[in-house]
Amino acid sequence: MHRIITRAAVLKTLTRFQQYAAATAIVALFVAVRAALDRGLPGYPFLVLLPAVMLIALLFERGTGIFAVVLVTVCAWFLFIPPNFSLAWPDLPNSVALVLFVPIAIFMVRSIEDLRKAVDAVNRREQDLQNVVQRLQASDAEKDVLLREVNHRIKNDLQLVAAMLHLQGRKLGSPEAREALSTAAARIGVIGRVHTRLTRRDTEAAVDMKEFLDGLCDDLRSTLVGVQPVAPGRQAERISVGSTASCCVS
Repeated sequence: MHRIITRAAVLKTLTRFQQYAAATAIVALFVAVRAALDRGLPGYPFLVLLPAVMLIALLFERGTGIFAVVLVTVCAWFLFIPPNFSLAWPDLPNSVALVLFVPIAIFMVRSIEDLRKAVDAVNRREQDLQNVVQRLQASDAEKDVLLREVNHRIKNDLQLVAAMLHLQGRKLGSPEAREALSTAAARIGVIGRVHTRLTRRDTEAAVDMKEFLDGLCDDLRSTLVGVQPVAPGRQAERISVGSTASCCVS
């Protein structure tokens, strides 16, 4: 039902005359079917014609549905209620059927119209949600681009500082000063490699802590060679931690 109402929404763009013409054609089709079944369905003038009202109410606006109710009532009264081909007031059973059919059909048209409005509201909400999701996706994509750019700049700045310290150390005559600058450059290099390991890649949103700690200890060991008699060790299991959480832990 939801899909039918959604697809039928395009028919609202038809003019009122076009809607009435289409409704008349649908009623004529159902009247022809009812006439073909007249021998097998005596005394049920509205049984086949009621679905015509439902179909028209689904396809078109409420005004067209009311028009279909009037048209179906007149056709059934004139063609299938004795005396046939006359609008004379029928006998009691057919009078009751005629009197009950009109309010029931109008109530059905109004109910279908309310259902149509509910479906339209749901469709609008779905469209609004899709627009919000698209805006959020665009915002996330923009944030990812900015984050990559920031990480790239940080990496380049750290490499630049380390390179400048190395160059400055070569110009110094004091071995102690050269050693101090070389150690500082090495430690900055360690910071740069830690930052690289914690930076989220395109296909990875988590950091393997075992690999991270192994690399960190190797960098520290190479940095401390000849400085302090310290041998960093590690013992860790393979645990994946989100990149943001890893940055906070570090």
